[in-house]
Parts: sequence; structure tokens; C-alpha cells
Amino acid sequence: MQDIDGLSSLGVKSGVTKSSDEEPIHRALLVLRNVDKSFKPSNALKGVNFTVKSQSYRFSGSFKLYGGFVMFKKVRCIWGAVILFSALFTASAQAETRLAFGATNAQSAHYAYFAALAKVVNSAESTFRASVVETGATVDNLKRMARNQLDLGLVTTSTLYHSYNGLKTFEGRPIRSKLLWAYSLAPQNVVVRRDSGVKRLSELTGQRFGPGQRGSSTEATSQDVMQVLGLAPEWVRRSNGELAAAIKDNRAIGFIKSAVGTKFDALTTDIATFTPVQTLGIDKSQEQMIREKLPELSIVEMPGGEMENSGPYTT
Repeated sequence: MQDIDGLSSLGVKSGVTKSSDEEPIHRALLVLRNVDKSFKPSNALKGVNFTVKSQSYRFSGSFKLYGGFVMFKKVRCIWGAVILFSALFTASAQAETRLAFGATNAQSAHYAYFAALAKVVNSAESTFRASVVETGATVDNLKRMARNQLDLGLVTTSTLYHSYNGLKTFEGRPIRSKLLWAYSLAPQNVVVRRDSGVKRLSELTGQRFGPGQRGSSTEATSQDVMQVLGLAPEWVRRSNGELAAAIKDNRAIGFIKSAVGTKFDALTTDIATFTPVQTLGIDKSQEQMIREKLPELSIVEMPGGEMENSGPYTT
């Protein structure tokens, strides 16, 4: 079976079949596949075997994401939220296998997704008992999986690429977790208060600004992008909830936060309800610098809207 460019660098292997002693994990996957229609066999990844620890499962068809389709030929370049199985995951034929799902901040829409996963597993399969763990998101999840504290975790594919290959934050300390499935695109919005006077990304230098939740992939990527663009905000490092409060109180002018598809997530929407905000896009020269220096990231075209106080923009 043909290998797909980029998947091997994320630890996805092909050509392995499921053996009888892999039945518990296989049944768990079947349960999780019921979360939404994209996990039907006809909508899964064509000709790819996903490896969980030393086990693999074959799917066919094309893999559908909310809001669009992903070509996994260059999966390392997709800026999206994915699920990982920890390389330390263990499954046995015990009466009840406990699973810890690492999510993100409880105020995030992605946390609700993981809560739904746990509910599906617990209601449909009596041999599994899943629980959701509130975490600092991607980087925190990867580190906890490496310590065998989580069995599943949310990550972005760009940070998964870094961790698997021991780059940047993970230099000399690779964490080789495996990609299981992708469920949503997660563009990163640069959001500022409208009364801040900041109209362009280049004006963020010296401003009190949140890079994203402490310990998250958003925080790490935000710092990388700002460094590439030669910008130096006065970073305000907090949890997402604390950053939201700081923006509302005008102790910070804004932050960087994942969207849900092409729309604001629940936390950003909550801020914008009583504190008018706007998004800042990147220009063509900034886009070119990001493409050259950070090729693992994708550039996304966003439609904008009234809440974003913007027409179409690039992020």
C-alpha cells in the first residue's frame, strides 16, 4: 500500500493488519466513530492504515472534516485540531478499562467535543470508562501522554510535527504519539479591542497582548509567528479565561484564539458580546515570510463578518 507524504513523519504507518489481541482498541474506535458521520467507512481515509501503538486499522474513502475536506498528502502542513492516541495507551480484556481524554480549557468549544466523545464511549461500551481532563491543550497534552497520564489528547498538527521530530519546544525530547483522526480546522484569529487603536498586525509591538492559553499550541505558534514577523508585543500569559477577563477590563488589548471553522469560538464570542473587537489579518509580505520560515503552518482565508468588524481576511 502506498505511503502518503507527511504521514510517516507523524508516526502513521501502512501495511499492518489488526490481530485478534487488538480487539479492545478496535471496538473503542468503532464506538468513537459514531460521534459524527465523518467516521463512517465510506468517509474515512482512503488506503491508509492508522497505527495505534503497534496496531493498525484500515479505512477507505475520503476523510471529511467539519466545513471541508482535507487532502492528507501534506498532512503536516494542515493547521488543524487532531486527536492522538498516546504511544503509552494500553488496553486489556478487563471488565472496565479507564480512559483519560486530554482536552483543553473548559471554556473552549473543543472541550465540549471531548465531553461528547466520553459520553458516547460510556453509554455505548460497558467495558470502557472514559473521563475528560481539563488541560492546557496541545503542548500540555503531549507532555502528559509522554508521562502516561492521558490516553487520548487534542493537538494541532503543526505541533505534532514538532513533537514527533524533536523540533523547537521539543528539541532533544521528541514525543512520538500517533495521529488518529482530524475533526476540525482551527485557524488562529488575532483579536483586539476596537478601541485599542490597533488596526494592523505590525502595530502590536509594545502592546499588552495574549499569545494564547499558557502551555498551548496557540501560544507556541503565536510566538514563532511574531518572531518571524519581527514583532514584540508585551506578552500577557494567562489561561484563556483570565485573558478574556483582562481584555474585558482593558488590562490587555487582545489575544490569539482558535476559531471554530471560520467563526469565533464561544469564548471570543462572549468577549465580543459586550466588548467590541476586531480581527487583524496578515498582508501578502507577512504571508510570504510565514510560508518560507514556518512551512508546517497553513494560511487560511477567512470570510470576516460583523462581529469580526472585518471583510475577508487572511490568517
